[in-house]
Amino acid sequence: METYRLQVCRARALCFLRHSFHGTFGVHYRSFAASPWLRDFVRCHWDFESACVTAGQRLHIVPDGGVSMVFHCADSYWQYLDKGRGLIQPQAFLIRPSGQPLVLEALGKSVLFATRFQPHGWIQLTGLQEVLPANMALALDVVLGAPGAALADAVLHASCSAARLAEVEAFLCRFLCRHEVRPDPAVQTAVKAIVSGNEAFRQVTALALHAGTSCRQLERKFARQVGISPKQLIRLNRVQNAIRQMQSQSFSSLTELAQQVHFYDQAHFIKDFKTLTHMTPRQFQQSQVQMSLFHT
Repeated sequence: METYRLQVCRARALCFLRHSFHGTFGVHYRSFAASPWLRDFVRCHWDFESACVTAGQRLHIVPDGGVSMVFHCADSYWQYLDKGRGLIQPQAFLIRPSGQPLVLEALGKSVLFATRFQPHGWIQLTGLQEVLPANMALALDVVLGAPGAALADAVLHASCSAARLAEVEAFLCRFLCRHEVRPDPAVQTAVKAIVSGNEAFRQVTALALHAGTSCRQLERKFARQVGISPKQLIRLNRVQNAIRQMQSQSFSSLTELAQQVHFYDQAHFIKDFKTLTHMTPRQFQQSQVQMSLFHT
């Protein structure tokens, strides 16, 4: 029965492949849509393998407001912290990037599989009451106990991404079976409005009205279920949208780009962009740093 389930999920993984990138120098990145019954909570799954990301090379990952479940299926990464500190990331962990880029350094071969949750998805799906600390890689067994350790073992020993996807989705679906899981309608509506990039929702007052609640109630719900305020998520989403536009070269100047992603002016755009990437937009354009690959 277990073998049959994995075969079905492998086939489903191929059907739900929604984006792939095969770059030069052996860079391979793919994203997979979540199953329909998990899409209220999960944005996507992705895998990444690169022969060119070698020991000593740094990656910068821009936060998007959600929790990620990450599996290092080959060698781990070194994560830089503040004040010159750092740590080796666990082989399987949860992390909530927030407020600044994650700066990582490859310690060897890069083979990753990960699940990106909606900003509100992790807490609403699992029923866990505590927001994960920002920018801290927490081993699955630390957060989820023995079931987390079992999931890590299964995914890290799986033979391919389709099998890893099958293990992760089966694990997440157990939360749906254990208790009645319903997304908070106000938070879900607000998150969808923010992610849409609609200029009408760049103010929290308009967002709360659209979600059918007050600003104060929406901010409290975000604090409990997302870990950041609606205003902060709007800011993250604008920068993510700017990065996508820059990668697609769909603008003629940085001034036009700032307008496209609904910043008040170029000064605000540069300030927020630099805070979340540690680079100015122009430096980002000129840089060969792989940034936000896993969050676009």
